[in-house]
Amino acid sequence: MEFVSHVSPATNGQATSNGSTNTLSENKTSSSSVQSIAQVNIIPQTFEDGAIVSLDLPTSTEEDISTTLMSTTILEMIFDYALNKFDDCRDRLEAGRPKFISVLNKFVKEGARIEMSLPAFPFKSANKVYKVLGFLPDKAEEIALARLDNMCRRIEEIYIPGAKVVLISDGLVYNDLLSISDRDTWLYGEALREMAAENGFTHIGFSRLRDLVDLELPETLDEIHYVANATNFRRSVLNRFGRDDLDVNSLIASDEDTRLTYQGYRRFLMSDLRYIFTLGGTRTSNSYKRETKYLAKQMLVRGYAFAGAIKENFPNHLRLSIHQSTGEHKVSMSLLNTKTGFTTPWHCSVALMADGEWMSAPMGDFRENPRMKIISEKGRPSYFQEMTEEEFVEEQRMQAAQLIEEVVVEENHQPQRNENFFQWESVTYDCKKGDKPVRVLDHVEGWLRGGTMTILMGVSGAGKELLLNIIGNCPGSGIIHGDILINGKPRDMASKNTTGIVHQPDLQFATATVKEVLIFSAMLRQPKTTPYAEKITYVEKVISLIGMEKLADTVIEASGESLNSEQMKRLAIGVELAAKPTTVLLLEQPLSKLDSRAALSICALLRKIAQTGLAILCTVNQPSTRILQSFDRLILLAEGGKQLYFGKIGVSCKTVASYFERHGARPCNADENLAEWMLEITSSTPEFDGPQVWSEIWKNSSEHWAIKSKLANLKKKFPKRLDPVNSLHTAEIFEQSAVALDAMALQRTFYKYISLENIQPFSDTSKSDFCGCWLTKHASVNTPACLSQTNQMS
Repeated sequence: MEFVSHVSPATNGQATSNGSTNTLSENKTSSSSVQSIAQVNIIPQTFEDGAIVSLDLPTSTEEDISTTLMSTTILEMIFDYALNKFDDCRDRLEAGRPKFISVLNKFVKEGARIEMSLPAFPFKSANKVYKVLGFLPDKAEEIALARLDNMCRRIEEIYIPGAKVVLISDGLVYNDLLSISDRDTWLYGEALREMAAENGFTHIGFSRLRDLVDLELPETLDEIHYVANATNFRRSVLNRFGRDDLDVNSLIASDEDTRLTYQGYRRFLMSDLRYIFTLGGTRTSNSYKRETKYLAKQMLVRGYAFAGAIKENFPNHLRLSIHQSTGEHKVSMSLLNTKTGFTTPWHCSVALMADGEWMSAPMGDFRENPRMKIISEKGRPSYFQEMTEEEFVEEQRMQAAQLIEEVVVEENHQPQRNENFFQWESVTYDCKKGDKPVRVLDHVEGWLRGGTMTILMGVSGAGKELLLNIIGNCPGSGIIHGDILINGKPRDMASKNTTGIVHQPDLQFATATVKEVLIFSAMLRQPKTTPYAEKITYVEKVISLIGMEKLADTVIEASGESLNSEQMKRLAIGVELAAKPTTVLLLEQPLSKLDSRAALSICALLRKIAQTGLAILCTVNQPSTRILQSFDRLILLAEGGKQLYFGKIGVSCKTVASYFERHGARPCNADENLAEWMLEITSSTPEFDGPQVWSEIWKNSSEHWAIKSKLANLKKKFPKRLDPVNSLHTAEIFEQSAVALDAMALQRTFYKYISLENIQPFSDTSKSDFCGCWLTKHASVNTPACLSQTNQMS
């Protein structure tokens, strides 16, 4: 974002050039061309103070005309790389031609290198679930840098002093507003510099903090000094170049450049922060829009100060910009010149198409295309590549062969179809709000079948987590009505260890290893009658299932070895699996704070767990269409716990989409996120009470009556059952569930676990060999790190 003093656009005709490098290199021009240039560059300009001045453009001598002709040709080359995704882009650029020619003339007249400045390349988008592949530069940045370098090389071919673009990163100006860490901003910038050096982009320069503000920094800046001075940098820029009396609302209303930049900020904030500031609790769709508007205005405030710092420190540079603008003060650039409208590499990914052209789009769009494969560079994903027809057919053949192999293996070890059913019918939940009863769940129905995955969605206040807890047998202090059955039996008549719940916070012992935490869970939560050796053997299977064999002996939060977000999610799931639930695994927001790759990896893990026979139920806020396709069924709730849908999702989500479209919803566009579309069409508007209407539609739909029929048939399928649970007070339910431990109680229990005198599986085992007593031919476990320390101390 840049703010500059207003200059009225030129009203006369604009100069053009045929771009002939031979003619220009020989400094020859026809009399008609000279006359044209002379006429164009005698242009009076009116400034805000009313003074009439002439731009400093040569018009009298052939040398001056040759200078202007060279500047014009250079500007035409720069325009070749300008923003072109709007119909009026070229017209906007023409408005600034006189000013741009004036700036270039000063360099050309002195025979100096053309200096250009571009505030850009801040950091990778905060939306790593759908937009970008990671937090470091990838092929998209490489293409953008190459484009800028190529522009300068072309200029050098006709103008010997050449040209250079200095990149002024605005990362530290805005990163804290977008939840990007100072360290990630540093790593992005350093990787960008390394990329430019490796590819020989000698016409690209980079600014440093000291170029904009006066801070005491070492001559060679390192990561520690950068991070330590990040806050000082922001404070210095705002204090020196900011304005306390800046009226952002007035600027948006009166200044076209500010309005265009503000609109651009709002657009990308809505998509960048959607997986960070997720909907739920007090944050509704409308409040989220208001919050992003506020952030956009805060970015304008900082952008005003940042523009002042650039203007003071780079006063003579030709100003480039990545934003759409009026074109009077800066040249709007397109860093990615693809057929799509995505032009900034830190907000999208790129794909090499089969015809050899590059395309830019959000990473999620490419992932949903089965013909795209990810190409890695330097050990990390860099770009997508479209497979040729032959490659695609071969890929499909290999996947089919792999699937057949997996099915054969599965048939040898697992039943083809799991018949465990967890069902609930007409479940309501009432609690008191003050002196008045409030219904939080309103006649919710459905089932979970072993081997399948179900996703639970809804707006804030829909009771998603409450339904999850009711199924997990720990709902709180309200009153439940309805039938809750497991294989036709009331839940209290079923096995005690039927469900496992993975809550959203990843609460683990920081000083324990992965294996120790899983052993701890198995020892405490599996039946006492299960031998220790069998528990240890089962833990080994869990470690293999969650894919953490190489991290089994890693301390959870050890310096330099701490687990990342995906690994912590896998461990949290493993802790519940170690307890050996028999029927259902429940997960509260298992994909939160994960990028798209990690989220899909967790979905693949859940599918793998489902194949062992467990039923999976997850709450997920606004999943991508690809994530939604990973599940078999959907439960959709509205505010107040009203049910809007339960049933199959279908191939490419067509089943659930067709249900809403058949009942009057507008069609879901191909580029729309299906989850967002469902929440939008079922939300309330001033003219339409969406949740109430869709709730009634569901109650009267054929799909609902099919569900009722299925639930009735399930009851008949299991005849040897007692009467279902009805009007169970949650206090009674809570007594039937496992004892809930708070953090301190859990820690005390863990100390008991490592206490030698309290764990003696065999009477003839000595204290020094108490870990060895667990071992059999089929089970092994390393001595816990914390126990080893205890022995050393003693």
